[in-house]
Amino acid sequence: MVAKLAIMDRTVDDGKTLRQTLCHEFSKENTAEGINFTAMKVHWLSKIDIAKKVGSLVIWLKNKLAADYLLSSGTAIFGATGAYCLK
Repeated sequence: MVAKLAIMDRTVDDGKTLRQTLCHEFSKENTAEGINFTAMKVHWLSKIDIAKKVGSLVIWLKNKLAADYLLSSGTAIFGATGAYCLK
């Protein structure tokens, strides 16, 4: 569950367009010693619902070590907010 305001492109008011810089920002915001958190692709999963403040998305990471780290910690960072990581 990630806050929509942390990831949506505010210049496009369609409830599904993610910021172009999201992968780059994710890679910089999520850090751990010796782990590369490069995000390759991101896709919004939730239905478009203006009333909902959070939703689900999937992120493809460059390496399995980063994915395992986020899943074991249970949290990923998106700007000033965190999101739950689930398998």
